[in-house]
Amino acid sequence: MVKVDLGAAKAQVSSIKKVCNALNDQVDQIQDAVEEFIDNDSLKGKGYQGAKEFGATVVINAWRAVRVAFEAVGKGADQMIKEYESSVDTKSWSDKELEDKIKALQCDKAQLSAQIAALQDLTKMVSQNKGDTDNLNKTIQASNQVVGTLDDQINHFKQLKQHLDEFSTKSSRFMNDAQSLISEAMTGIGELNNGLNPQTGECVLPDNGQLTWINDVNAKADKYDSRKEQFIDMMSDAYGLDEKGAKDLYTLQNGIEKYAKKHHKDGEWAVYEFNRLIASLGGYGSPASVQWAQAGCISVKDAESLSKEYSGLKAKSIKNLEEDLDYQHNHNGSKSDLGHESVIIASHLTSAEKTWDPLQALYNTMDITFTRVGGILVNNDGISSGFDDNVSYRGDIKSGIKQASNQDLEADVDADNISFRVRKSKSVHQAMDTMTQYNTGIADGSINRKKEFLKNHGGWDSVKEKIDSWTPEDIMLSEGTTQGDIEAAKESFKDYLNTKRTGFEALFN
Repeated sequence: MVKVDLGAAKAQVSSIKKVCNALNDQVDQIQDAVEEFIDNDSLKGKGYQGAKEFGATVVINAWRAVRVAFEAVGKGADQMIKEYESSVDTKSWSDKELEDKIKALQCDKAQLSAQIAALQDLTKMVSQNKGDTDNLNKTIQASNQVVGTLDDQINHFKQLKQHLDEFSTKSSRFMNDAQSLISEAMTGIGELNNGLNPQTGECVLPDNGQLTWINDVNAKADKYDSRKEQFIDMMSDAYGLDEKGAKDLYTLQNGIEKYAKKHHKDGEWAVYEFNRLIASLGGYGSPASVQWAQAGCISVKDAESLSKEYSGLKAKSIKNLEEDLDYQHNHNGSKSDLGHESVIIASHLTSAEKTWDPLQALYNTMDITFTRVGGILVNNDGISSGFDDNVSYRGDIKSGIKQASNQDLEADVDADNISFRVRKSKSVHQAMDTMTQYNTGIADGSINRKKEFLKNHGGWDSVKEKIDSWTPEDIMLSEGTTQGDIEAAKESFKDYLNTKRTGFEALFN
C-alpha cells in the first residue's frame, strides 16, 4: 500500500530541521572545545599528542557525520515532498483511496449509462408513436455530458494513481545518501567508543583503512550544508545577490568565523569584521569619511587583502564580489541595501574593535587615523563620543528629511535589531547566523522589525530622549538643516514605528 500524508510529512521535516539546528550548535561547541584542546601548546607529550590527533581525526568528524546525516534525512524528506507535489498532487493520497474513487466513479458511470440506454429506448418508442421527444433528447444529451465528466474524473484519478505508483518506486532514492551517512555516522561513533586503550589509557588512532567513512562524509558535507543553503537563499531573497556572490560571501563568513575561533574572538567581533569588510568592498571605505572610519571601513585594496587572507578566495572572485556589492548598493530596487546595513551594523559593534589583532601586520599598513575633522577628535580607538547611532537612525534625523527615505529607515532599524541579537548570542557560530535568521523571520512574518526595535530601546519615549539629545557630531550632521526639518524627521520616525504609514513618506500622506 502506498500512502502519502503531506501534513504529517511536512511536520516531520520541520521537526528534523529543528533537531538539525540544535545539533549544529552542539557540534559547534564540541568542535570549539576539541580545537581549543588541539591548539593548546602547553599540553605536550605522547599521550596528549595522541589525544589531539584522535580529536582532530575522529571526534570532530564523528559528530560532523551525525549532523550531516540528519541534514541529509531532512533534505531527502523535503525533496520527497517537493517531488510528490510536483509529480502527483498537492493533496494527500493513498493508492487505496484512489482505487476506491475510481471504482465508485466507474459504478456511477455504469448506472448512468444504463439509464441513458433506457432513455434511448423510450425515445425510440415515443418517436415511433409520433410523440414529442425534445425533452427526452435533452435529458440524454445532458446525461452524456455527465458521463463525459465522469470519464474525465476516472482518467484523472487513474493518472494520479499511476503517478503515485511511479513516485513510490523512485522515492527511496531520495534517502540513499541519508542511509549511507547514517551508516558512516554510526561507524564514527563506534570509533569514539573504541578509541581509548584501557591498558595504557591512551587514545588509539584507527588505521587508514578504518577511516574511509570520513571521506564519504566530507564528499557529501557541502551538499547537505543547510546553513549554507539558508544563507544563499537569504542573500537572494533579502538583498537580490546572485548565487555566486552569495557563495563567496558565505566563504568569507566561514573564514572569519574560523579565524575568530582560533584566536579566541567572540561573536560580536566576527560579525563586526564580516560587515565592515562587506561595507568596504561595497565602496564605503574609500574615500574615507568620519562615519565610515568609525565603522572600521578601510580602503578597497586593504579590504581585498583581508578578505583573501580570511577566506582564501581568489582575486577574481573578490573583484566580482566588489562589483556585485557596488551594483546591489546602487540598484537594489525593492531589496534591502546590504552595504548600507553592513556599515551600520559595523558601526554599532565597534566595541569589538578594542580586541583587534587579526593579521596585525596588515592592519598596521592601514591609514584610518585622523586628527580633527570638524572639531571632532578621531583616532583608531573611535570617535570620542559614541557615533554609532549617528551612522544610523539618529544621523538620519539630525540630517533632516532631505537625506533620508523609508528604505534608509528600514536599513537603520534592521541593522540595529541585528546588532542587538548579535550581542546576545552565545557563540561565534550563533552570532554569524543572526543575519540569516533575522531576514528569514522578516520574510516569513515571524519577526516584526518595528516592534523589536521599540522593545530593544524601551519604547518610543526612550528613543525620543536619545534623538532629542545633542553631541558635537550632531551639530556637524545638522549643519545647513533647519530645526523644523529635524522636528519633522522625528515625527516621521515616530509615525514609521507606530503606524502603517512609512517613514519620511508619511509626511506627505
